[in-house]
Amino acid sequence: MNERLEPSLEPSEEVKGPITFENAIPLFPEEEQSLAEYYSGIRQRYMEIAKRDIINGDLDTYDILVNYCKQNGSKTENCRLHHLFAGSSMSGEKWFRLPLDTPGDDWKEFIENSIVPLIEKSAA
Repeated sequence: MNERLEPSLEPSEEVKGPITFENAIPLFPEEEQSLAEYYSGIRQRYMEIAKRDIINGDLDTYDILVNYCKQNGSKTENCRLHHLFAGSSMSGEKWFRLPLDTPGDDWKEFIENSIVPLIEKSAA
């Protein structure tokens, strides 16, 4: 999962109003869709675990993501993976301009090193 994907979506007249990452996946080029679905699935599992933990009074799982965003700030905001994990929605035109990740693949590294192990530990 180390390949670098640049902005490759092209604006479509069919895209109206704000859309989420998950809703934008069918608009991604075919070669990006499986990777987008992979990260969307990770986010979904992470959010299920975080919600369960919050209900039980444990904010540590949720704080992993919050602290990552606070520590990295604007360095990691201008990519699709940030908006996936932030739960953002935006116009299709904006989605088309964003790369999947930062130039240094910061989000992929964070997801693989922090989120995936948490999911695996929770499944054990």
